[in-house]
This record gives sequence, C-alpha cells and structure tokens, in this order.
Amino acid sequence: MRAFHETRSYNKGWPVQIGTVHNMSFLAHWHHDLEFIYVRQGTLRVGINSEVRTLQAGEFAFCGSGDIHYYEHTGTTSEIVMVIFNPRLIGAPAGWPTQQRQHSGFILRSDIDKASSQANDDSGQPSRQQLATIMEQLLVEHEQQQSHAETVITGLLHMLCGLCLRCMPAHGPAVRRRASATHLAVMQGLLDWLEQNCTQPLTLQDGADQAGMSVFHFSRFF
Repeated sequence: MRAFHETRSYNKGWPVQIGTVHNMSFLAHWHHDLEFIYVRQGTLRVGINSEVRTLQAGEFAFCGSGDIHYYEHTGTTSEIVMVIFNPRLIGAPAGWPTQQRQHSGFILRSDIDKASSQANDDSGQPSRQQLATIMEQLLVEHEQQQSHAETVITGLLHMLCGLCLRCMPAHGPAVRRRASATHLAVMQGLLDWLEQNCTQPLTLQDGADQAGMSVFHFSRFF
C-alpha cells in the first residue's frame, strides 16, 4: 500500500484537532500524531496497516504513531467523531503506544462485549459507553472552549488512550506483523544501499531519507 506522509498543522499552535466528519474518504497516509475515530452513525471502511474493517455505529479505530491508515466512504451516510493530537500531550513525545505495538487498531462491539463478559460484567454496554462518552466530551470541550478547556481535554486524552490500551487484550497479545512483500523489497533496497555506502558517515536521517520515511518510522521499521 503506497502512502504519503502527512505533515499536520494546528490552529493556535495547540496540537489537537477534534470534530465531526460526514461520509469521509481519505487516501492512505501516516503521521506521528495519534488518530482516534468513533462511528456515530452509518458505516465506514477503515484500513490500518494490513488490516481492513467496515466499522458500524458504536465502533472505534485508533492509529498509533507511524501507522498507515485510510478511510473509504461505503455509500451509506456516515458520521464520525475524529480526534487527532500530538502524543507529547500524553507524555509520549517519541510516539505512542510506548510499551508495545497493538495487535489491532480496531475496537469492535464484539471485542468489547467479549472482554466485558470475561470480566463478569452484565454486558459490554458500559465499556462501549465509556469510550463513546469520552469522545463526545472531547467534542463538547473543544467546541465550547470554556475555562481550562485545554486541561480538561488533556485529561480526557489520557483516559481515552488508557481505555484503548485496556481493550487491546481482547485482540490477543501484541505480535510482530509478518513482513509483506513490499516491506521486504524496501528492506532489501536499504541493505543494498548500506552495502554500497558503508564507508560513508551515514546517519539515521540518511537512512530515513533513502526509505522515504520519518526518522521515527524508519527506526521502528528497520
């Protein structure tokens, strides 16, 4: 999957973007910032790295730093709440998640129901409702801009990330993704380039430029 690096800019210099989007379609891209979506109505086809899902109302997706993702309008009217922000706001300037790569960036109703059932909850609704409530609160705080809104939003972002991590075990333990043919081709090209230039004072930035990646993404990829 060919993807472009999106350089994000924010109003007023505070690295948070929150809003609603209807019938969204967007080409494959990646960035250092984190991206969370909550489907309010309709359906939306979402790809994250090598996984593709058609999300229904009440389901979520989140993209960690460097994850390649795209959106496709399915033809059905849809409305999503989207939250994008720089990971430094949650104390992870080098990227998030910090401990492990998630097995999946999708939080589906069936996954949350299963996790809640295993925890002896009566149903999955409280967990789903908690995630949805935080997304809606973020939207309200961003739109109303009451006093101390930035502090409240930052706290809600911490909660959002924590709950997403809590839901991750429902997908099974984090695993190393199997290298695709495209990744193997890129890696072979890098190894050939390193062999040809091994006598030069190469830097991490040189390698990232050769691969067409950010330094962060190149470090993790390599």
